Amino acid sequence: MKMLFAHTRRSWRIIRSLRRLTQGLRALLMITTKVGEAEPALFLIDTGASANLISTQLARTVTNVESSSRMKLRGISGSVKDVYQADHVVWQFARFRQQNLDVASFDFTNMNKKQGLEISGIMGMPLLGIFQTIAINYRDGLVDFRYKR
Repeated sequence: MKMLFAHTRRSWRIIRSLRRLTQGLRALLMITTKVGEAEPALFLIDTGASANLISTQLARTVTNVESSSRMKLRGISGSVKDVYQADHVVWQFARFRQQNLDVASFDFTNMNKKQGLEISGIMGMPLLGIFQTIAINYRDGLVDFRYKR
């Protein structure tokens, strides 16, 4: 009987840990995105972001990245110290492909540690605003991007 209790107690600890993890992730809407010739990566869909952003690590695998003293980034966690500029970035997701020049880039390491997964970019309003509608199906985990005509 003691083993059953110990097993049940351990199971509840695991369930509580998973519940905390999934509660934190529920607020984030992400989409798999292919950038250049790199492996597909997770991008955060953020309607509150005024710029499209890419992690410096991913940007360096697909294009030239240079330090940018003219770009300033500030988010909910404060200002970003080291901002870079990714020269030429091509990303693809769903039925969409876009070429981008001079995409802001920074190190996502701290954000990724907090979230517990690798986020490689943020799709902000400059990208999201070109679609007529973005239909989000939370139950099935689907996002449908519809073009303006």
